[in-house]
Amino acid sequence: IGTVNLASATFGLSGISAADPDETHVYTRTESGEDLTVDVYHAADAGTGSDQKPAVMQVHGGGWSEGDPRHTAAQNRELADNGYTVLGVTYELAEEGDPTWDRAQQHVTCAASWIADHAEDLQVDLDRFAYWGDSAGGNLALNTAYSAAQGTAESSCGGTAPVPGAVVTDYPGVDMEAIYEGDFPVEGMTGADFTRTYTGGSPSEYPERYEATSTERFISADAPATLIVEPTQDTLV
Repeated sequence: IGTVNLASATFGLSGISAADPDETHVYTRTESGEDLTVDVYHAADAGTGSDQKPAVMQVHGGGWSEGDPRHTAAQNRELADNGYTVLGVTYELAEEGDPTWDRAQQHVTCAASWIADHAEDLQVDLDRFAYWGDSAGGNLALNTAYSAAQGTAESSCGGTAPVPGAVVTDYPGVDMEAIYEGDFPVEGMTGADFTRTYTGGSPSEYPERYEATSTERFISADAPATLIVEPTQDTLV
């Protein structure tokens, strides 16, 4: 009988034995001077010049306080091998006493606008562009895409985030209060642990922060086509 590290299995297992990205660029810096980056996985048949490819911006999960784009490096490379340009973005992670509920989504919006500004060099076809995120990254991908569609997306670096043709999310955290109340069988990884770190407190303490980060407030008739993949026994999100 073996044992499983559920934290690694949740946030890191899929990146095992994956190749490194082809390029990494700094798209902005945090107020504290931390580099925020875009990992680029070029399509296997990438050419030069105006040879633009369908593209995916990947937003990693990790409860808004952990994770890295390379945790899905295997999937990123597989998508690239099948003709996509894949762009894995980082954002400022929350820490105890330093919530990032008002910054992380602005960083993802900044990353999307940076990708749009460099679309030609990155071989990104903005007419065939999707956002993809898992867990906390699904929350950020949905909220960024839906607010971009409304014309209300706020970027930490200016610019305009492109409205994607589609959003694909795996077990996204869309209802912050439900996550706070959710169950997860790992000590130190309860829904309340994640949302408290991200928002700075509980729903009763900061109802406006929970509302501001829940996806419902961004839904509109202009929202792009959306695919949500959700496990049937997910007790967290």
